[in-house]
Amino acid sequence: MLYVYCKLTPDPEKTDEFLSVVKELIDKTRTEPGCVSFELVKADNGPYYALAEKFIDRDALRAHTQYDYFTSLFPRLKSLLTVPPEVTNHDLVY
Repeated sequence: MLYVYCKLTPDPEKTDEFLSVVKELIDKTRTEPGCVSFELVKADNGPYYALAEKFIDRDALRAHTQYDYFTSLFPRLKSLLTVPPEVTNHDLVY
């Protein structure tokens, strides 16, 4: 199992567009065969969000980044941020 956390800090003036793009990405990603879960969470102590993602393995994550919708939506998403996304991958320990 592979967990991915992607910290996203949207431009406050573009939050509605940011949420719309993320919603489209979430809806499409959840249909992928290797996706276990894919959710957006909001920090309670800052102006940022995180995509909390779970894939069955690294191959599923690689496949995720190759889908046409990902290659078009993720650059749009990045253009709505004030800083680049911070992505970390985590392997399940227990």
